[in-house]
Amino acid sequence: MNCIIVTQDFLIEKSIRKLVLESDYLYLLSAFQAFDKASAYMADHCIDILFFDIQMYDFGSIEFIYTIPEDTFVIFVPQPDPFINSAINEKPFSNLIMKRFKKGLDEARFFLSLGKKEKYNRSSDYFII
Repeated sequence: MNCIIVTQDFLIEKSIRKLVLESDYLYLLSAFQAFDKASAYMADHCIDILFFDIQMYDFGSIEFIYTIPEDTFVIFVPQPDPFINSAINEKPFSNLIMKRFKKGLDEARFFLSLGKKEKYNRSSDYFII
């Protein structure tokens, strides 16, 4: 599955990149720090999963959400508490993050597969007398 990252936080981007590299079926196409560049990229490329930092400092986040294609699964990534950053590198916490990440990806794969199965001709749902 193709994915991109949209965040202004370098630590979030670095963490997601690491998790994507450890995944067997995710391909990171690009990472963006600006909404306009991400929107232009999504218009030209097929994106399955979008990792989106909901707490970006730009005011264009609502407008950006409307430009996301319907068949793209969005995973919202909040910024972590600064006090938790030191605990992230510990082994038990790292395993917990990887398990949660894989669970999110499994849900994304499930919903994306549903969307592909449900595509049919809507005009056959009704008729005009």
